[in-house]
Amino acid sequence: MTGKKIKGIAGVLALAVAVSFMVSCKGDKPQPFLNPSRMCDLMCDIRLAEAHLYQTRETNTGEADRVMVERSLDVYVPIFRKYGLKSYEQFQALENYYMRHPEKLERILRKSAERLKEMNQRDV
Repeated sequence: MTGKKIKGIAGVLALAVAVSFMVSCKGDKPQPFLNPSRMCDLMCDIRLAEAHLYQTRETNTGEADRVMVERSLDVYVPIFRKYGLKSYEQFQALENYYMRHPEKLERILRKSAERLKEMNQRDV
């Protein structure tokens, strides 16, 4: 091989690596994607559902864990659908995205905590 061919191949490989890097960066957001405001809404709904499950859990049956899992599915599935998520895996992908962006996650969690606190104060 001549030096010119090697340089040409190296150039094509470098371009392929650069393009795949740019595509992977743009593909960082899971689909469907929830912006921070919608993610905050989702987190609030999940926390309210978890509080309800916790307060209404059965503690004196041997099957309490199984009942809790079944009730969790009944509660989470409609919440996920409300936000366009078709599976728990899509929710996990969103969580993972925001965990890779801690500054965004911190703002989401802080805002959802503030919102839940305000809701609690109105109910008291």
